[in-house]
Amino acid sequence: MRKIILSIVVSLDGLIEDSNKELTWHLWDEEIEKYMVEFFSQVDTIIAGRAAFQQMEVYWPTASSENTVITDNMNHLKKIVYSKTLKQSDWNNTEIKNEIVPEEIADLKKAEGKDIVIFGGADIASAFINRNLVDECHLFIMPSVLGSGTSLFKKVNKKIKLELLKVKQFKIGAAVLHYKINVK
Repeated sequence: MRKIILSIVVSLDGLIEDSNKELTWHLWDEEIEKYMVEFFSQVDTIIAGRAAFQQMEVYWPTASSENTVITDNMNHLKKIVYSKTLKQSDWNNTEIKNEIVPEEIADLKKAEGKDIVIFGGADIASAFINRNLVDECHLFIMPSVLGSGTSLFKKVNKKIKLELLKVKQFKIGAAVLHYKINVK
């Protein structure tokens, strides 16, 4: 069965964006890029909330990345965006849904294919976690403290138990922590 993986960049103080909604504190180098190329070989569907989706939709179709594997994946993989206000998108392979239906997610996980990744948005992450729909969290920890901004787990309405599966450190000072979510 396919897994749903929440993959997101987070500061040491648990924030996914600063108070100005900027992401300039994200670090990137060849080692992280290599990791992401490998990660993309394991997924075939991207899930996002409206705000994160619209940021990606503006950037990726015209991205001039040296690594075309990442750009190609972002532009060609199936994308599911959850929004009550967004009605259409011209971005390739995008499906817009206005609500999370657990039975549809269960069917998606049972369908043939690779894993599914949630790429952003505290609200969509919390909504999926609150419905027990996330199997793993891959948290990219950046060596930054932002002080204020958007908390990743701001709307999680229960305690969750995480089991550490893997830690990958990068020379640039970041690390990615892979956790399995244990639902009781």
